[in-house]
Amino acid sequence: MLLTHMVFRCSFILLTLCYCSEGLEYKKPVEDRVIVRDEEVEDKPLCYNHIHKFYRQMKCEPETTPGARCPTSYKCPTLEGRKNDSCYYDGKEYPLGANLTLDSADFHSPCIQSCQCVQVLEEAGFKCSVREQKCEALPAGCKRLPFQSSYPCCHRAVTSCNKGEKVRCKFNGITYDEGSKFYPVADFTCIQCVCAAGFNGSISPPYCQQFPCVPELQTVASAMLTRGCIPAYMQMGGCCPISFRCPRPTDTIIKAYVKPMESISGKVCKFGNLTLEIGDRLSTWYMPGGRGRETLCYCLVPPLASCLVRFHVTPEERMALSEGEILGEAT
Repeated sequence: MLLTHMVFRCSFILLTLCYCSEGLEYKKPVEDRVIVRDEEVEDKPLCYNHIHKFYRQMKCEPETTPGARCPTSYKCPTLEGRKNDSCYYDGKEYPLGANLTLDSADFHSPCIQSCQCVQVLEEAGFKCSVREQKCEALPAGCKRLPFQSSYPCCHRAVTSCNKGEKVRCKFNGITYDEGSKFYPVADFTCIQCVCAAGFNGSISPPYCQQFPCVPELQTVASAMLTRGCIPAYMQMGGCCPISFRCPRPTDTIIKAYVKPMESISGKVCKFGNLTLEIGDRLSTWYMPGGRGRETLCYCLVPPLASCLVRFHVTPEERMALSEGEILGEAT
């Protein structure tokens, strides 16, 4: 029995290494240099990847099998049987026309005032408005430098007081001018920094902020989930989806050579009319517009499969990602 357990465990490790062999290596951020989301501070290291983050963002309930270090599946009522004329947020369903306010919801962003459930394409999604606030007056010689965001406000900016001196910031051997935005980790959807007076190379507030990733408040992302599409990320430690793969008649399943230990749970991933067991992957997919090379989509933690993209981001696409946009759907 022990030998069987070891074989299952090793097979799952090999499955993870398959991602790395395709140039999709995941490296856990060094916590003293990188801001860590509150809900991840107490995470077990092996549970620190994209799909676990996604399920937490969707308020899914973790399920664990005996002997497993991390949840082996999740129960996600708002991902199953979604209606085209309903919006979903924080595990609740809302009809068209419903309004969310600061009194009734936590938007996980200091800049959102309210959101309304509206029709988006053939599905429904929330459309949000920015908080109306008057920014405090700044002392002479100071300026407010905004972070790139789809919901800008005073809280999404850093104050730079250069006192007439030229401000430059150095990070990882690169020099940035005052107001320049840069990304300290490989995945552009995680953290953004702004060069301002006082930056000393530490990736911490107020010069660096995490992107608030709330898929249900991104109207396109919400519509993709209603269509049964699955999220695609830049890295295994990715923070926000950069695209979604939607079911197509030509999709096929590539069976795993050896089933990982987690498969004993009997849980599966659904993708259109296909049913994937843990360890199985989907046929090769290419992002629209030639934005990414071949993409690996595995069933690792049900009920959804997820994808990792071998991705080459352009400056324009980097800006779009920093604003919380989704770079298209599957082709």
